[in-house]
Amino acid sequence: MLVTPPMNIKGRFVLKSPFVAQPTKMYKVIGLRQFKELVANSVDVLGKFYTPIGLTKDDYDRDYKEGATLVILFADDGEMISVPDSYVQSFPSQSLPLYGNYVVSAQVGAFRSDYDFSFTKQRVSEILSDTLGVEVTVNVDAIGEGEVISVNDAETLETNRQAAIKDRQTSYAKLLAANATIETLQETIKVLQEIAANKK
Repeated sequence: MLVTPPMNIKGRFVLKSPFVAQPTKMYKVIGLRQFKELVANSVDVLGKFYTPIGLTKDDYDRDYKEGATLVILFADDGEMISVPDSYVQSFPSQSLPLYGNYVVSAQVGAFRSDYDFSFTKQRVSEILSDTLGVEVTVNVDAIGEGEVISVNDAETLETNRQAAIKDRQTSYAKLLAANATIETLQETIKVLQEIAANKK
């Protein structure tokens, strides 16, 4: 099957093996040359574009009979790929969906008016960065007016909420704990090495 992208289209391409287009690169189609045109101009398509990467004369003959076109891709870093359109699996769509600005929100219920949300804001920011690749400023806003609840209701609410918390450490605190564990293990290894050396 021949998949021929239009001239000047730019974006991410997926190629069939043994051709490879890096998924992190943007490529632009800078040339389209039909095999028949290349052969008519004495270009050795088989020797130049097939044999060097392990493709056979049978592969070339099949593509030539189907009327294949050589697609020339150029990346911003200067990489150039010459690939038959029979080895193009997909190319960037020219019809993109609409883009919009999105807000991620969650209603968390009643909290004391002096509750410190700093750790929660940090963790939400880290999760959004890790999963969406965006750096954001997380804000916490109160909805409506505050209300007074009984001491018993407040204690029950706080007890249940504390029991449900699974993540209480910041990333920095976890890093410090991990480093402390590593240092302890290193000291243990050092002592064991000294004991082993003294026994010799």
